[in-house]
Amino acid sequence: MKFALLGISHETNTFSKIPANYDQFKNSARDGILYGDKILNQFRHSNYTIAGYMEASEIYNFKLIPLMYAQTGPIGTITKDAYDVLSSEMFEMLKSQGPWDAVLI
Repeated sequence: MKFALLGISHETNTFSKIPANYDQFKNSARDGILYGDKILNQFRHSNYTIAGYMEASEIYNFKLIPLMYAQTGPIGTITKDAYDVLSSEMFEMLKSQGPWDAVLI
């Protein structure tokens, strides 16, 4: 079985005047935007959900295909442009690399 792995992670701080635009994700000191095996390398030994997905893929013998993971620190709300760019890229990756048995977000 073939499972896609992707996601967007952001802690919204409504008191912050800094919007979470695309550049905030791209240039984040936290993790930024990761693709492919960089996602697995970054989160393998963490307490993130992604690490649980990796462990489950080994236990239940399914192929986990890391596509994209975007993360930024706690700042203002996500801008429409950032959401549109990130989600469009994710949907394109899903379409071009599918079909999938499951999508893990």
